[in-house]
Amino acid sequence: MPCKSLGFSLLFTVVLVAGCGKDHHTVHAHSQRDLAQTFERGFPVITLSFAGDTMMDWSVKEAINQHGVSYPFEEVATFFREDDYTLINLETAVTNSLEKEEKQYTFKSDPISLSGLKNSGVDMVSLANNHTMDFGTEGLLDTMSHLEESGLRYIGAGRSEKEAYMAVKKTIKGKKFAFLGFSQVLPSVSWYASENQPGIASGYHVERMESIVKSYRKEVDFILVYMHWGTEKQTLPNPWQIQTAQALSAAGADIIIGSHPQFYKDLNIIKIRLLPIH
Repeated sequence: MPCKSLGFSLLFTVVLVAGCGKDHHTVHAHSQRDLAQTFERGFPVITLSFAGDTMMDWSVKEAINQHGVSYPFEEVATFFREDDYTLINLETAVTNSLEKEEKQYTFKSDPISLSGLKNSGVDMVSLANNHTMDFGTEGLLDTMSHLEESGLRYIGAGRSEKEAYMAVKKTIKGKKFAFLGFSQVLPSVSWYASENQPGIASGYHVERMESIVKSYRKEVDFILVYMHWGTEKQTLPNPWQIQTAQALSAAGADIIIGSHPQFYKDLNIIKIRLLPIH
């Protein structure tokens, strides 16, 4: 039987508590008891699910051809459908183009495979990674068009610099979210989105990311940053990741999700910000 786990490198869920206190404030988590007591108070809970590097090529494509577009995601579909919002890292071009980049590994998925993601409860994808442009600018443009046709929203790439670095906003259970995607793993500067050039949102310039995060701080309740970063097959974050995460947190990011290493890394709580009920 084909392996279903090849589509995702990591799956986990974050639960947010949208209440507590009379004013917006930040508290430090001292123990699991602090969080447990918060849940016991009956405040609204928002559940977000995340999956790491996802592609529908190689053996996953073979499984889809044999068993249907939803087959690779059967084991996680229940989580995705029952949560409030699901975001994954779509690490593949979705295109019929034959012109691929000169690199060791290139991933290309069939447009029909996106319906498998949609059917399984995925709401949004990040395109900020080192495989979305494996089939060049044409492949990226095709990917974005197919996502739009499938009803899947995307972050971390765009038809211009402005679009690539722009947050996607979503209101979930009355709370406003801003989703941003950046990549610190890009094969070439030619992949960077520029003023009139489609491309990826680069994560190499921390000051720019900080500025973008700060620009949304007063507009939303929660800011989520999806980062493609780190070193493959390493179980601990490198110093650059830690510094970047701390900088983004200080700028106002509430949740920072990472992908790329294909290994589980540390889950760190820098701070917990509790919002009032309105």
